Amino acid sequence: MGSASLNFAVAFESEPSDGTDLNFQPVQEELPVILTDNEGNRWDVIGYAVDGPRQGDLLTPAKAYTSYWFAWGEFFLWGHF
Repeated sequence: MGSASLNFAVAFESEPSDGTDLNFQPVQEELPVILTDNEGNRWDVIGYAVDGPRQGDLLTPAKAYTSYWFAWGEFFLWGHF
């Protein structure tokens, strides 16, 4: 999830520690809330449930990064590491 106009991106695991599979939908123009889910929760930019049945819960950050295709290729395919 992110915003090109505000120049940010975030990634979270979609399965909380209880094993429930959440389906997220983006929310526009309501910062700090950026996501809603199929349970009716509203999540902010750091993955904190600000409203809904999971209010107070925190999503697990996904292991992710942003890269340009040519940088990824250089590092992982043809790199010196």
